[in-house]
Amino acid sequence: MSSGVSFVMRGTSGRIHRLVASNKECHWAVDNLRLLRKDPAHIARIKREFQNFFGPPKGIAPEGDYGIIVVDLQRNIIFDAWEGGGHIGKIHGASLYFEAMADENRGISTSFSTGSSSPTQAAGQGVAVFEQTDDDYSSVRLREFFDEGRVTQVSVRRNSTDIQSPTLSDVIALLERGISAVGPFHCVLDMQPFQVETFDVCKEEETRALMARIEELGFTLTRQELALWEEHIRERQEG
Repeated sequence: MSSGVSFVMRGTSGRIHRLVASNKECHWAVDNLRLLRKDPAHIARIKREFQNFFGPPKGIAPEGDYGIIVVDLQRNIIFDAWEGGGHIGKIHGASLYFEAMADENRGISTSFSTGSSSPTQAAGQGVAVFEQTDDDYSSVRLREFFDEGRVTQVSVRRNSTDIQSPTLSDVIALLERGISAVGPFHCVLDMQPFQVETFDVCKEEETRALMARIEELGFTLTRQELALWEEHIRERQEG
């Protein structure tokens, strides 16, 4: 089920946009070369689509445990306080796997199924998802990062293995083995020129540190927003 994430963006002009995103769309918005290039069409789509996902945005304040993402296009800084932080700059194997399992009509394909020595060739859909052009696909965004040499490693949780300087073929090989055999993995992206700072807004110390960093960058919190931060901290203390 999709949930709201507070999404704050300062444009290159200095204008601050208080938005709210679906947690399913945050990776599309941020883990995307179009954002790193500050592509006007991508920025415009974010502003358009993140206006009213779950009613009017609260402002510069976390949305419960789902947290907040702050993107500063002037200073090239991203604050990742989304669901405990540590999510920005990664594309997860699970999303790649399920995209590869769907055909062009979003139906279920036999790609990456067991019972074939070369399931991607047999079904013709698994690899094809990486050849799409729609950046709504995680697979497309990952391929674009690979095309520019901006995937630094693939981290496989089950055996704590990191594949350094990976290729797209390495990722496809993991997908062909199947999620049940490989376990969770994610691809680490080079987010330059942006610096990503991570905060866990379920912890008071990190929440206050994030508030301080937001204000250091020149964001002015309204009285109502300050009250929302204090309410957020108090609810976590009580919980």
